[in-house]
Amino acid sequence: MSASLEQPTLERLTPTPTMTQAILIGQTENWFFLQSARGESRARCAVSCLLVPEIGDTVLLSASEDPMSSYILAILLRPTSDHSMLKLPGGATMSTAQGQLSIQAASVCITGEQALQFETSALKLNASEAEIRIRRLHGWFEQVQTYVDTLKLVAKNTTATIERRLLRARESFKWIEQVDETRAGRIRLDVKGRLQVQSRHTSIKSEGFVSIDGKKINLG
Repeated sequence: MSASLEQPTLERLTPTPTMTQAILIGQTENWFFLQSARGESRARCAVSCLLVPEIGDTVLLSASEDPMSSYILAILLRPTSDHSMLKLPGGATMSTAQGQLSIQAASVCITGEQALQFETSALKLNASEAEIRIRRLHGWFEQVQTYVDTLKLVAKNTTATIERRLLRARESFKWIEQVDETRAGRIRLDVKGRLQVQSRHTSIKSEGFVSIDGKKINLG
């Protein structure tokens, strides 16, 4: 076979890369400019190198004569280690700064097959819309303070055991279709305006003393 018809070998197409250390001196979009013993060069970040390189970093460089085949494989040394950023394929990032961890993504899903536990001194949740579905909930609170503009509660059965309850409202309306029963040791009603009781049948029964006092009393 003549030499003109021979196929070029893989070695001729792809120059053999060499491993070397380099210092990052600049960046433009996806290209990083480096200074090494071989001089100045440019390279891209390998997919496996999740830690985003920064200017001043000492990196492990797979250098080739073709810049398209030169890659930063790892970050070896960083002058200041108080912050870093991980860039995952797909656009999600994780960054740390002075002990704080931040996760940025279009959506985050955490799945625990058996349990998911959070332990912290302070928990803050800020969302424009939230949906929570829980089959069984147990909660222990020392103090609860809530501000609600509109609250709608739909429940089949509600049981509350409260040592002391204080309710302040500007207006209160209650509709009960069947039975409304109150059992108390003592009940006191203090109405500044008018008290009106209206029913089809009314029965008042007392074992002791009954007193009705008013400037004017109309019966019938």
